[in-house]
Amino acid sequence: MAQLHRQGVSRAYREMSAHRVALRALVRRREVLDTPLRLHLGELEGLCGRHWPELLFDMDVWRARTPLELLAEYGTPAALVAHEADARELMRRASGHTMKHDDVERVLASAVRSVGLPASEEEREVIRLVAREALRHRALVKAIDKELEKVGEEHEATRGIAAVVGRVTAVTMVAHLGPLSDYASAAALEKACGLNLKIKSSGNSVGRPSITKRGAPAARMYLYLAAMRLVKNDPLIGAWYRARGGYRADRKLIALVAVMRKLIRALWQVARGADFDSTKLVDARALTPECESREITADDTLAAQSSHEASPG
Repeated sequence: MAQLHRQGVSRAYREMSAHRVALRALVRRREVLDTPLRLHLGELEGLCGRHWPELLFDMDVWRARTPLELLAEYGTPAALVAHEADARELMRRASGHTMKHDDVERVLASAVRSVGLPASEEEREVIRLVAREALRHRALVKAIDKELEKVGEEHEATRGIAAVVGRVTAVTMVAHLGPLSDYASAAALEKACGLNLKIKSSGNSVGRPSITKRGAPAARMYLYLAAMRLVKNDPLIGAWYRARGGYRADRKLIALVAVMRKLIRALWQVARGADFDSTKLVDARALTPECESREITADDTLAAQSSHEASPG
């Protein structure tokens, strides 16, 4: 260490600011609550697959509140059928009266014809308990997300990039990485995220390059989700993503990581006052008409989503 300092490559340690300490604590609170929420939702998905598989096709237990309310109240399709009128009203109320009549009736019909295994009373109580815990943790996470959004709007370090990736993602990245504008270059920020490439080689063989995965895994995970939204919502970036060799070779995660690398470099520019412009990220002239015209499908999104925690993290 002394030798490195003598060579002039060391830097003085800077204590974390009180603002960043508060941000990290807020983000950590969300992580503490989000982890059991994901566990409960995953367990609930497995229980539904065993006892009420049709519900997974009609409703999204990961994103929607209504199926959780149904499972917390009734647990099994048989119990729901026994209280059909009340269940119909519960779905309308839980969805804020936005659930269409046909959707309500389809869920009720699926309960009647369900091919799932009948659940004992004890198993039904387990389903109800897991659903209630998922609802409780979801409400707690939602409350923290409101705090994160407020912080993301109030502070200069997060306000600019929040317009590109969302306030929760912006606050999470600044909490783990510090103000993005403090980095000397876009490459330095990319390295801090663990998105810089490394070459795997042994003797005469050279493997495919991969990202180093150094730095904060949470920052990469949120950046990954932001890249997914960008691919879905921006036609130009979506076309560039589909034109990547990894996408064409059915390695969509590799193609999405390429979008992440583009996005983090753009965020460095945005943090320093530039406007976000996706046309500056890619060369549109290299895109084929087929890539430009093809829309992002649900299969594309799910394929990329399937391992978002394992690979970028």
